Amino acid sequence: MKRSSTSWLPIYLALTLTWGLSFLFIRVALSSFAPLQISFLRIALGAMTLFIIAKFRGVKIPRDRTFWLHAAVTALLLNVIPFSLYAYGEVRVSSALAGIWNAATPLFTVIFASLLITSERPSRRRTVGLLTSFAGVILVFGPWKGALHSDLIGSIECIAATLCYGIGNPYARKFLTGKTGILEQSLVQLISGAVIMLPLEFLTYRAPHDLHFNSLLAILLLGAVGTGAAYLAMNTLIREAGPTIASTVTYVMPIVSTVAGVGFLGDRVAWNQLAGAAVIIGGMALTQRTVVRG
Repeated sequence: MKRSSTSWLPIYLALTLTWGLSFLFIRVALSSFAPLQISFLRIALGAMTLFIIAKFRGVKIPRDRTFWLHAAVTALLLNVIPFSLYAYGEVRVSSALAGIWNAATPLFTVIFASLLITSERPSRRRTVGLLTSFAGVILVFGPWKGALHSDLIGSIECIAATLCYGIGNPYARKFLTGKTGILEQSLVQLISGAVIMLPLEFLTYRAPHDLHFNSLLAILLLGAVGTGAAYLAMNTLIREAGPTIASTVTYVMPIVSTVAGVGFLGDRVAWNQLAGAAVIIGGMALTQRTVVRG
């Protein structure tokens, strides 16, 4: 039941900080781990965290094969591919820019939701919002810099990750949501992701180099907190504050990632990247269906 007070605010702030800082954590982890190692450890630690919580609560893992199949597809779209792409992307672009690209996630979610879910067909207002956000994506890219500017490949990898999120979110809503509890769904999804990643990690394994406290802490926070506990926190936020408020977490994340990247790593952010992020967020605000009446 949704609460009328702002008791959900601590969860909201914790989520924006956790997911906004995840781009900083990826960058720090890259100093010791390969991109695929980061992706695998992030998913595996997240699965372990949820497994412990499930055991503590006495929750049983679903056995339905169809559910596991859809969970595996969801894991590919929401975990395996985007986590890997963001890790590879941050080899070439700053953590601040990677976080800015994540602001495009709601754009692609709305687009693919309209294709997968009949009730999500966009209205005229939503269409205007989508076109506005798409203009923001182009602005972040900065095509006037030339086709071969240094962060192009990294930006493409990051935008491909947001595309995966855009497909995966409505897919999960259509095939997983309501089929079982939130904890069970998240746990099966992350277990599936870890199993998918395991052979890739084995085939491409190389020993971590220059291990240090910061890189180990970054991996632990990415997995246990940012991938495990945050899944439950997000669903709790949706239940207590409503989906409209919960969706704005994605809008605040680029602010956190930019401040963290500039403040801790000395990232440089171009004017067009900040302006583009603002246009993307503004366009997505137009797509919100809920209208507050006085």
